[in-house]
Amino acid sequence: MRRILVLSFVFVAFYFLYRQQLPETSERDASGSAISSTERAQFVGVSGDGFDTEFSNLVSEGALPVEENGAAQRAQGSSSNIFEHKTKAQKIFDAFSIAAARGNEKTLARLKEIGADCEWCGEFYSKVEEKASSPKLSRDEKGFFAKALAQSGRPESVSKVIEMAQTADPQDTTLYTRPLKDAPLTPELIEEIDQTLDDENVQKNGPLSEALVSALTRDGSLFSIQTLYNNAIETENPDGYYRIGIGLGELTPDSDPNALAFLADAAAKGDEYSHLALKALINQGKQGLEMALDVLENTDPAVLHPSVLRNAVSHVDTTDSDALAYIQQKRSSSNPLVSEFAKEVIKEHKIDLPGQNRDIRYTDTFEEGIVLPQQ
Repeated sequence: MRRILVLSFVFVAFYFLYRQQLPETSERDASGSAISSTERAQFVGVSGDGFDTEFSNLVSEGALPVEENGAAQRAQGSSSNIFEHKTKAQKIFDAFSIAAARGNEKTLARLKEIGADCEWCGEFYSKVEEKASSPKLSRDEKGFFAKALAQSGRPESVSKVIEMAQTADPQDTTLYTRPLKDAPLTPELIEEIDQTLDDENVQKNGPLSEALVSALTRDGSLFSIQTLYNNAIETENPDGYYRIGIGLGELTPDSDPNALAFLADAAAKGDEYSHLALKALINQGKQGLEMALDVLENTDPAVLHPSVLRNAVSHVDTTDSDALAYIQQKRSSSNPLVSEFAKEVIKEHKIDLPGQNRDIRYTDTFEEGIVLPQQ
């Protein structure tokens, strides 16, 4: 019996000694990537702010811009950093996979802060692309990876999300279209969106085309304005997505003088698309409102389409004291179209001004509260 106990003790001691000499074990997470037990222990069981802090520390360590890191490597005469950052990209991806399973939105925000030009970004986002359409993942996880791609600021990553939206099963399309609505746009990406919207198959894909139009609407740059305006004309769509709350008519242009000038020129054409440009000008605030009414005062009423001011009243921000003062001034404009528009703005917004409603006349040509001059 004593011999058996001694042998058992020796066996147990040998087993633990053997285990200590084994290389660190690894396991597969839900995304299929290998995560070492030590690395997993760093995150599993850590919740809330603790996880966010660990992830933030991980992405921050050594996250040098590509050009800086390249200069450092040339100075050192070494390419060892390539391998170091490959490992770093894998570690960040492993942690991000856990965040995806948890739906941890703060990790997405942290990635957005890092930007697209870090040393490990290329490898990291390549891995994210693989998982964003993986049939092995849940819908929530795929949507999470798609968000990371769409917000990355990398045109190639956003293009990948557009491609996924085109090829996804109908029930999965929205996983990729929703993130596109908030994608930060670059001129390069806007050009690609322009070409994508020209595709007849995309035009038939309502969720995708609407998501791309939403992204352009939110952007408000000259390139986005031109793309939305030209798309409305090319697709013969005078509504320009206005009925669903997006498109040129719902866009707020940035302060670029060229953007405002483009809209003023489009509005002055007086055709069935001019109402979109006019609304966009009004959305901009007092400066845009002045430009819009200046267009009306200096354009022959005979060339104006009847819809030119349709629903435009609701676009005037009367909480802006400067815009309101300007509207009050325009009640006495010599141009009947402008004066009636100003009066209707005050009436529609229930602004209490003595006698402001008494001279408004409704006629057969009155459309959306605007009296158009008789031909």
